[in-house]
Amino acid sequence: VIAVQLYIIFPSLKVLFEKAPKTVTVISLICTILCLEFSGFNYSDRFMGTYIFYFVFGMLFFNFMLYEKIQKMRILYIAGFIVTAVVHIYLSYLATGGKFFYRFGYAINMLYVVLSILALYCIFYALRNCKILYKSLGTVSNVSFSIYLYHIMIINLLQYDIYPHFSLSPRETFIITFTVVYSTVFIYSFLNSKIPKPRNSLKKTNNQ
Repeated sequence: VIAVQLYIIFPSLKVLFEKAPKTVTVISLICTILCLEFSGFNYSDRFMGTYIFYFVFGMLFFNFMLYEKIQKMRILYIAGFIVTAVVHIYLSYLATGGKFFYRFGYAINMLYVVLSILALYCIFYALRNCKILYKSLGTVSNVSFSIYLYHIMIINLLQYDIYPHFSLSPRETFIITFTVVYSTVFIYSFLNSKIPKPRNSLKKTNNQ
């Protein structure tokens, strides 16, 4: 549902972004924060405004070719990610157990997500010549879009259909969810890599 909304507005968003990329990025950031922190209507998590910043961030990343530019500050991004991750996960854990009111948790989560993206790009750029890693992650990359679409289904099944039948602590649900989701992703990616792909008849004809 979210992807469809973003595809619909993309042509107009692209025109605006080309004219004022920084302005569009700031507006998308404000929009996402407002939707996360203050929207209370049903199914707000299915409204594109809740995720528009991440979409625009991707456009910003590509448009300004940030992949190589961020390498100059890779230590800072990696360190920032580690610190943010530790703090955010710990506070989220306390909030889940009712021990802490995480008032701006969504905003901190946005920072955590952005820094994690930057840190991963920096780490994998440094390891880009590792053939084994490149090959193994390539199997995941080939099905990344379908993983993006379907991973939430696994999380919902666990959260709403399985966990309610058991008295599990936040730590136990986190460990189970982490294990099940990532195991499923890698098994699915591996099996997909073993399925024979249909030959491209057009390419074959052109080559002939």
